[in-house]
Amino acid sequence: MDGHSILTRRRTGIAEIGIGRTFQNVALFPNLSVLDNVRVGTHARTNSDIISDFAATALGASRRAALNERVHDILGYLDLDDVAHVTVSGLPFGTQKRVELARALAADRRSCCSTSPPAASTMRSPCAGRAYSRIRDERNITVLLVEHHMGLVMSIADHVVG
Repeated sequence: MDGHSILTRRRTGIAEIGIGRTFQNVALFPNLSVLDNVRVGTHARTNSDIISDFAATALGASRRAALNERVHDILGYLDLDDVAHVTVSGLPFGTQKRVELARALAADRRSCCSTSPPAASTMRSPCAGRAYSRIRDERNITVLLVEHHMGLVMSIADHVVG
């Protein structure tokens, strides 16, 4: 990253330099809402903890407002507004994958590694290519996509490594 090897960094150290990721198997908090799962992602780039950010102080209120604005922006960006208050465990797998991507975007990363595209089989389509291209182009985020569906990969990739 930026000309430096990340191979010797701890996982938390990798996150600290701006690399986010999604997982092949969903790694969300199943009993939380979509909104709360995405909100958790915003805390990766703060200097405080989730308890402090939501404490009943003026500073806490200011941070809470900024975090909520960021979360709602991302929910809208990934068309998740209509399920914002739904518990994640009750959602289809493909939607859960989009929630996971939203959480990665909420962490304000410069790059994102996705080991399986959001919405799984439904995202192995031109729709998936457009979603990743939008993230790359509009949010200026490098996307490292690990995927075996070559049609999807070739539709969006600038570089392919076999």
